[in-house]
Amino acid sequence: MTTQKFITIPKEWEIVKLSQIVKLKNGKRPKNILDRGYPIYGANGPMGYTDEWLIDNDYIIIIGRVGASGEVHLASGKIWISDNAIYTEDYNRSLVYMPYLHYLLKFLDLKRFATKTTHPIITQRFLQNLEVPLPPLDEQHRIARILSTVDEAIAKTDAIISRVEELRRTLLDYLMTHGIGHKAYKETEIGKIPKEWKVVKLKDITIRVLGGGTPSTKNLGYWDGNVPWMTSVGISEDDIYITKGERFITEEGIKNSATNVIPKGNLIIATRVGLGKAGVNLIDIAINQDLVGLIINKNMMVPEFLAWYVRSSRALSHILAHARGTTIKGISRRVLFDLKVPIPSLEEQKKIVDVLNSLTTLLKNEKSRKEKLELIKGVLMNFLLTGKIRIKDLSID
Repeated sequence: MTTQKFITIPKEWEIVKLSQIVKLKNGKRPKNILDRGYPIYGANGPMGYTDEWLIDNDYIIIIGRVGASGEVHLASGKIWISDNAIYTEDYNRSLVYMPYLHYLLKFLDLKRFATKTTHPIITQRFLQNLEVPLPPLDEQHRIARILSTVDEAIAKTDAIISRVEELRRTLLDYLMTHGIGHKAYKETEIGKIPKEWKVVKLKDITIRVLGGGTPSTKNLGYWDGNVPWMTSVGISEDDIYITKGERFITEEGIKNSATNVIPKGNLIIATRVGLGKAGVNLIDIAINQDLVGLIINKNMMVPEFLAWYVRSSRALSHILAHARGTTIKGISRRVLFDLKVPIPSLEEQKKIVDVLNSLTTLLKNEKSRKEKLELIKGVLMNFLLTGKIRIKDLSID
């Protein structure tokens, strides 16, 4: 079978069947899965360890056979391959550089060749007959080197993202219990807090509460208007700010449903789907029935501080402990309003918000950087693995 991605290739390249350059074999079910030992690879990649190894090689390509059929992974050393995957038992070192082949197979998106059945499958026979473009060996090395450089940058960015997320979680819980620059603390009904802080219930700092609803989707006159409307999906896990709706409704939709428009600069909390999510809306926005909008007394509370507090372990433990329901759990307004909230000075609240928002900005920047790197990688794969651009054309060695 020939893929459609390679209609023309450079004259120095060849088209070969996979069986001409690698020896394929089906994996086997491991006898046991342990916490340590030799890595087990399945269709989805690493899946645990075992006390035996099936193959030992410098490069091993693993391809999902069933389940995650068509997924491609690269490994090395002594490993075990599960029976839901196919692996390269050996390869022709004079013809193919395996990291290049790994990138090529991922680029081909083998999943699209899986059988269209309840349990999609890619067979060894199909893979053996799969035709692939093969540049000269030195060019394979250089292509793989370029792509691996981008992969390393992506991996480093991923590591930064993980560290910043962990730092923000840890710092959030610390700041909500210790504040900034305090030396004296007191025990309260919510635990230890700075001596200068007070504790109140959420209802004590809420001027008004507004519920949500969904206009009938059967009435087209209620939708595609000019009023932003959102569900809990609109509250990001990464950011406390709500800047847009998911859909738009009309004034008629508002009048003929239980939804309300929450004035900008207040708190929106998920009390059902997305339980515990909280954000501050920077625009006037209508909400659905899984959300409530709280008009906050800004003489006592900075809305952003409260949004961060609701996301802290202390507040979430209260919310989740009182959740009720079978399929979808939720909390009542009474439970929500009984949430005890620490009250630092407004100045300190703003400082705490600034610290957490700074980490959020860093996190968003790193995620944006990762997206750009992944875009660059996709463009490079498209050009380099098809021969549209040659390494020599880029003056890279």
